[in-house]
Amino acid sequence: MSQVPPAATKHAAPNLSPAKPQQPLRLTIAQRILLIVSALAIPCIVAVLVVKNGKIADPQGFMEGMSRMAITYGVITLIAAVAYMIGRRRTLWPAVGIFTVLMSVVTITFCLGLSRANKVAAAAHDRAERAAQAKRVEAELDGVAARIREAAKQEQATGNRDALQAAAADGLAKFDKIAANETGNTAIVARATAEVVRKVLDATAEYRKALDAYKADGGLKAASLELQDSVIHRRTLLRAAAEKNDTLTSLIETQPETLRKRCIELGMGEKAAQSSADAFTKALDASIGLKMQALEKEALVLSDKRLAVLETAWGHWSVVDGTIKFDETFSQEQIADFNQTLARIREIGPEQAKLRQEKLAAPKPKE
Repeated sequence: MSQVPPAATKHAAPNLSPAKPQQPLRLTIAQRILLIVSALAIPCIVAVLVVKNGKIADPQGFMEGMSRMAITYGVITLIAAVAYMIGRRRTLWPAVGIFTVLMSVVTITFCLGLSRANKVAAAAHDRAERAAQAKRVEAELDGVAARIREAAKQEQATGNRDALQAAAADGLAKFDKIAANETGNTAIVARATAEVVRKVLDATAEYRKALDAYKADGGLKAASLELQDSVIHRRTLLRAAAEKNDTLTSLIETQPETLRKRCIELGMGEKAAQSSADAFTKALDASIGLKMQALEKEALVLSDKRLAVLETAWGHWSVVDGTIKFDETFSQEQIADFNQTLARIREIGPEQAKLRQEKLAAPKPKE
């Protein structure tokens, strides 16, 4: 059998001509302008928003931020030129992609730089404001303290409390005025100071009222204690005065801390609040006042001890020529202790007067 050759097939001849080189992308002038404008649009918008919504603390911080902006725009212009060169040789979209990444990095860097500059400027501004505020308030405190010292001298010389009360009221009025007319930390510290001082003055008035009631009832005068009910009532009045004195002492001891906490409650920062409390402590030194309060408490405790003896031993003592005389049920030691209590109470008065003189003569604390 003879083999039949396969039918012939026609194949297309291979194209051996060289491929046409890809023509570089030709950007029109409008496209070039659009590329550059688009490149600058995002950082411009971000910059405007940052400057508009950011807190420009002072001109120095603003100028520093603007300098960073100018430098950033210079870098952006350089990147735009590089993107343009890329765009001439390749398609447009890779150029835009590369440029977008670079532009984003520069934009973020710019925003961080401006934010950092603004924070530094704001911190410097806050420090300066705290220092100025502390000086203003300290000056007011010094003025109020000086007037109160003068009024206290008048009270000691004449026994008239009106001048002292007027000086204290005038000081509170000054701080109320500052709180109403000023803003920011100055208003806060003025308001807090007025509140703290007013509480102490109110507590002082309440204690004096309670103590005056005790003294008006007779105090430790033997002739006013001949009735048992008089002794019991006298102790009730004395204990009420002692409670008021304890409240007053507690308020004096905690004034700086109370002021600090109140300033924070009103919106002041912790550092500024502590600075205000320190200025308050420096201007109104309470160390001598607390010593006087301790002596006052000792006098009240000893007075109650003396009245307690009379109440417990009712019927075993009598008043003779204005003096308390005990019967034979009391030992000499008990009588001596009773009399020593009165002697110590009489010593406390001069000790308080000496401390009061030291307080009035105390110079203004040095810076």
